[in-house]
Parts: sequence; C-alpha cells; structure tokens
Amino acid sequence: MISGLAPHTAALRADPRCALLLGEPGKGDPLAHPRISIAAGATEIDRDSTEHARLRTRYLNHQPKAKLYADLGDFRFFRLTPTAASLNGGFGKAYALTPDHLLVRSAITADLAAREPGAVEHMNEDHFDSVDHYARFYLKAPQGNWTLTGIEEDGFTIALGDDIRRIFFDVPLTSAEDMHHTLVRMARTARTGLEG
Repeated sequence: MISGLAPHTAALRADPRCALLLGEPGKGDPLAHPRISIAAGATEIDRDSTEHARLRTRYLNHQPKAKLYADLGDFRFFRLTPTAASLNGGFGKAYALTPDHLLVRSAITADLAAREPGAVEHMNEDHFDSVDHYARFYLKAPQGNWTLTGIEEDGFTIALGDDIRRIFFDVPLTSAEDMHHTLVRMARTARTGLEG
C-alpha cells in the first residue's frame, strides 16, 4: 500500500520493475546477516475492484495500524509479482532463486482466498483461546492476546502487536474445507499438549 504522494508510486507507474530487500539485521557486520533481494513486477490494483476489497481486508489483518490511512483517497495497493530473487544467508551462502522457490501455487488459492476473511474473523472472535494455544504450543511463544492474521495453503500467521510469527501445516491444504478441519485438529493437539 503506497500513497500517491510517494515517489515510489510515480516510479512504479512509469516502470513497474522493482525490487524489495528484506533482511534480519543484527549486531556487527550487516553483510554477515541473512537477507533476500526480490526482483518483481508491480501491478496497481483498481480501488473499485473486488480484488482491492479483498486485499484491503487482508492487509489490515496483517497491519491493523494502517486503518488510519488505508481509506484515504491517494493510497493504492500494488501487487508485487516476483520474477527472481537472490538469497544471501551470510558469508559464502548465496543462492539464486526463482518464483517457484518463493510462491505457493495451488489450485485451491482462489477458493481459500474467498473463505479466509470469514475464517480469520471467526477464529479471532470465537476461538481466540485457540489462537493463543497455537502460539504457546507450536511456537513456544509467551501467552498473550494473539490474533490470527492470515491463512494460506501452507500455514497461517499470528501476531501479538509487532511480534508476527508463522505456523506451518504438517501437510499443505488440498481444499478450502481442509482449513477448518486442520485448524480444529491443531487446536485440540495444542490444548492437550499444554494441559499435559
């Protein structure tokens, strides 16, 4: 999500080629820490489209503080589609990656995307205790008001303020119906494990 006032917006509209650098900074030499540079193509999402509405919901689940400005008229979503990547895991650990290394491609993506907002809302409103159990059991995270922020074929993301963590499924979902059964099974396992 980018403001129309930002130089990035004009640059992406003029040339959609872009790159995103992600890293895990730490003490000492910054070049010794893991980082990935992702080359991508940017596509602006029409604000009146159903895709915009879906992305808005998903984005705000992941970045709730963005509610302050998400609906201002000059803000736009741009989808970044990876074309290549370079992963540097530290000195002497460099790898060239393709989009297939980075993206989960599945026949159920569209169906899962349609059901995800309702599932996230349901989990956070009616099963918030299960989300806390997921955090504590699967990630050994501290107890807290964890929220589920997104569900994809290979796992889901939870957050406690700025602490954002990922839990992977043992087996990727093969249908949108699997989402419910998998979350229920994982909740039972976590509850039993924490009580034991």
